[in-house]
Amino acid sequence: MKLQSMQATFGRLDNRTLKLEPGLNVITGGNESGKSTWAEFMTAMLYGIDTRSRGKGRELPVRTRYTPWNGKPMEGRLELEWQGRNIVLERTSEQTPLGSLRAFDRDTGSLIAELTASGCGASLTGVELGVFQRSAMLRQRGTEVSSDPQLEKRLSSLVTAGSEDYAFGEVDGKLKKLQNSLQYNQSGVLPRLRSEAGELDRKLQEASALRRQQNQLLSEIQVRQAEETELAGILDRMERAKRQNLHLAALESRDRLAETVCERDALMAACDSLPTAEDLEEFRAEAAALRQARTTAEMEDSLVPIQMPEKPIDNPFLELTPEERAAEAQAVPQLVRELRATESLPSTKKLLLQMLLILVPGLLLAISSLLFYDGLGMMSWLLLGLGVLLCIGAIAWHSSKANRIRQARTRAEQALVLYGARTADEIPERVSSLLLEIDAYYAAEAYAQQTGAERNQRSVDLRAREDAFLEKLASYDAGCSTLEDAELWLRDSLLTRQSLETASRAERQQRAQFERLKPHLTEAYGQDEPESGIALSGYDPAVIRDRLSRSRAALAPMRSGVDRLTGALEQLGDPMTLEALRQTKVAEIERLDRRYAALQLTRKVLAEADEQLRERFAPMLCKHAGELFSRLTDGKYDRVTLDKNMQVTVHPVNSPANRPIGYLSGGTADQLYLAIRLAICDLLLPDCPIILDDALVYFDDDRLRTALRVLKELGKTRQILLFTCQAREKRLLSELAQRPC
Repeated sequence: MKLQSMQATFGRLDNRTLKLEPGLNVITGGNESGKSTWAEFMTAMLYGIDTRSRGKGRELPVRTRYTPWNGKPMEGRLELEWQGRNIVLERTSEQTPLGSLRAFDRDTGSLIAELTASGCGASLTGVELGVFQRSAMLRQRGTEVSSDPQLEKRLSSLVTAGSEDYAFGEVDGKLKKLQNSLQYNQSGVLPRLRSEAGELDRKLQEASALRRQQNQLLSEIQVRQAEETELAGILDRMERAKRQNLHLAALESRDRLAETVCERDALMAACDSLPTAEDLEEFRAEAAALRQARTTAEMEDSLVPIQMPEKPIDNPFLELTPEERAAEAQAVPQLVRELRATESLPSTKKLLLQMLLILVPGLLLAISSLLFYDGLGMMSWLLLGLGVLLCIGAIAWHSSKANRIRQARTRAEQALVLYGARTADEIPERVSSLLLEIDAYYAAEAYAQQTGAERNQRSVDLRAREDAFLEKLASYDAGCSTLEDAELWLRDSLLTRQSLETASRAERQQRAQFERLKPHLTEAYGQDEPESGIALSGYDPAVIRDRLSRSRAALAPMRSGVDRLTGALEQLGDPMTLEALRQTKVAEIERLDRRYAALQLTRKVLAEADEQLRERFAPMLCKHAGELFSRLTDGKYDRVTLDKNMQVTVHPVNSPANRPIGYLSGGTADQLYLAIRLAICDLLLPDCPIILDDALVYFDDDRLRTALRVLKELGKTRQILLFTCQAREKRLLSELAQRPC
């Protein structure tokens, strides 16, 4: 069979067409370009889509994963050559994706009836879908060879007469399933039958024990019933006596109720003119607030009395107005300068010395004019006059100067005395202190006056509140003239209200008690003779009830135990029936034990026969796979071995031992699986195309060149489709075409 072209509306393929040639076809495309989609499409066109598949892990099922992106129904056309005929396969989606198939001869147009929707792939390739996927369909990292019943049948047919009805794994699996159904660890028919037989033995033993317990409980119940009858009779007589006592208690309760009602009515009459309880509470709270306000005011007056501050007598600013005090304060710097100037005035001795300095020359002139009067003449008078003038001027100057100094010093002393300072430098500080003192005095005086006015106003307000409160009480005829009288009246009123509530509550309680006892007044106990106190005097009702209760409590579980034992015996079944069923189970166990042994022997014989069969076909497959693997690895490995579980080992050239596949690199393992797959295809599918979907992506350039050389040679006899995401395959094929080996 050779594919010629494919046309698909499948996944991302929107009515795309792929032309194919005989031999090796290399289809190159990037990731998500549709390479794997073409490979899956070809499989779907041959074998259809399994709509029952649910996918594996995160992998979506084919019908979902390859739903056309354009929203159209899934459909496709596949043209191929088969048995010398040009055949066209057309699949459409009617009820299921690609579920309808039309196969016809392209040259004649005649339909091919043997190619059906479900069996088309097996007819064209000669193998089922599982064998095709495990041999001719190679994907990236999906080239491993795994066991499959259909593949096993095909391989077995190579060494038999051609029959494909036998597969050891399938038959052995069925026998093992039958064997496991009889017994697998603790499950299966045999363990279940043994468990059922053991359960029947247990039930027979349990039934015998239950019958013994039932007889013992029935004897104890008879004893308890006699005791219960005696105690119930005693309690019945006690109950009659109790009913008589309740009749008397009802009469007494009725009388007490009448007394309570009279007391309550009297209190209700007394409360008619009183405020409600809520109003009384509010009045009492208001009275308490007034009492608290009065007490607080009295305590404040006694603890913090109002005192007028004492006047600072020695303060020169006392009688001055604020403006005058400010003016005096502003004049202080000038006063200090004057006082400092006074301190620099000459002393009396110095002033006297200055006067003498003027007076002595004048005296000398006067004396000289007198001594030389005769000789000088007029000059003597001039000198005398000048001397007298100097003396008079000196005395006048001294007198005037001394007077001014004295006055300045007097003013300085007065200023120092006025402000209480010792020096002129202390005056500013003293003035500030005196001003602060006078300010504090006036502030204290103003505070005392304001506090006194506030307290007087508070007293007036408090008295007005008390008068208003007493006026409110006067509307209830309280007759209160003072706050103390109002508090006493409120206390008495509240007590009266509380007494009414107590009486009402007592009346309700008494009425409730009478209502409970009232039914006993309707019975004519007076006509009955009272119960004999002598007969019942030796019994305590509580003790009798306790004994009766314990007797009934003990009797109830006994009866329940008898019922439970009866139910358990009924549930277990008839002992004769159980024994017969147990014998049947034992016979069935013996029969199945013989069958289990026969199955075990059959599996052993089949395993030996299968081993002989594998020894016949395994060398054929291993030889062909070994030759291909040797070519793919350039002679590095010369043999391939597969066990019955399809586990692979290889033999390196010149190596003493085989090497498991786990010791190989990823690329070498891919070469090995490719060789095995190609060998299987040559043996089972000689005329079927081989699809390689990025299966060579992990080969290096040398191994890829070798693999392409092998595939190109195989392409001379069969069609190969190599899908790749790289351009190096075509490049290496071009090199091989230019330099053939």
